[in-house]
Amino acid sequence: MSQTNMIKEEVNAIEDYSTDLWHKRLEHLSEKGLGILAKKNYLPLKGMDLSTCTYCLVGKQHRVVFQRSPSHRRSHVLDLVHTDICSMIDKSLGGTLYFVSFIDDHSKKI
Repeated sequence: MSQTNMIKEEVNAIEDYSTDLWHKRLEHLSEKGLGILAKKNYLPLKGMDLSTCTYCLVGKQHRVVFQRSPSHRRSHVLDLVHTDICSMIDKSLGGTLYFVSFIDDHSKKI
């Protein structure tokens, strides 16, 4: 239970010893980290009963791996070459306003 104390009739402060609230305030700090801060008297914690945090559990889950589609790459170098002409706003050092890129489909070399 939280208690409110009046300090100099200007600022209200709440003394809250909830481990769960401090866990959330400190960006979901671990129970071990909260214990270290409590031992050093940085946190006014009475007990270390940290309930299960669903946000922490979801954050630790791994992503589902997508199945790889079969490769549609060409079997030999230079069987298929992708080209692109790109324009630029500013001129290059040589005075050009565009460049051409070539990408080999098999090796993905540029």
